[in-house]
Amino acid sequence: ARWIGWLPVAVVVSIAVAAPWHASMWLQHGEAFTSQYFGREIIDRAAAGPVADFNKGSVSPLYYLGILFQAYWPWLVTFAFAIVAMVRREGTPHVRSALFLSLCWCAGWLLLLSIFPDKRPRYLLVTYPVAAVASAAFLCRLAPVLVRAAWLRLCRWALPLTAVLALAIAIAPVRLHRPEPSQWPALYAWLLEQGSPPVFAGGFAPQRSAQVFLGTGAWPIPTRTVGGQSLAKPLAGSLIIYHRRDGLAPGQAESIVFSAGDLSVTRLDAEVWMPILSPDTGE
Repeated sequence: ARWIGWLPVAVVVSIAVAAPWHASMWLQHGEAFTSQYFGREIIDRAAAGPVADFNKGSVSPLYYLGILFQAYWPWLVTFAFAIVAMVRREGTPHVRSALFLSLCWCAGWLLLLSIFPDKRPRYLLVTYPVAAVASAAFLCRLAPVLVRAAWLRLCRWALPLTAVLALAIAIAPVRLHRPEPSQWPALYAWLLEQGSPPVFAGGFAPQRSAQVFLGTGAWPIPTRTVGGQSLAKPLAGSLIIYHRRDGLAPGQAESIVFSAGDLSVTRLDAEVWMPILSPDTGE
């Protein structure tokens, strides 16, 4: 109960931290911000039906449990040991209270996220910090003596060793990310060969437009909002860029002038642009 008493304080601090950005966006953009941020990003996703074959098995109510069993090692083991210790009433009342709070938090969020139609691995981030409380309680308080001693000794050296390792990785020529798919450098090179002309975003998600900007220094011209409202219409002779998974495909009045992987660029041959709806077929 004493721990729960801090929740109003945490809520006030959270609002104070988040309020400046939200207030700034609302003052600058008004209804356009609130309808996108609270409407399409939250309410519309909550009201939508599950999307078939999205994120490989996201229609299953066990989707997030599957992610935890695939990716949450070794902490899944320490979390399970901590919950077993709580059930057996091991440790002090304070430790058991921390474990109970961690269990309730993680179970509650797993249930809510599993009910929510739009499922993505990153949504699980809200559970990890509080799940770590259970692992910490087990390793520092409830583990067998040898395990606890080894863990505490490791913690003593973990900070300086991690700092040294991070500095070494930053200096060393080590690539931590996968190479960029070849379709993007091919697109950048082709646009450069054409004299970096303006291109319209046909079936092209905003985050992909951002990737084009990072590679070329120029944004594709948006043709519609996220909600589907028209912004700009390409004229005859315009170049239009598409991605296979972004909802639109070239229409009959377009000629493909570049194609690589999931990307294509067309030239509009008529005055009226009429792309074809193309549902996402997945990976």
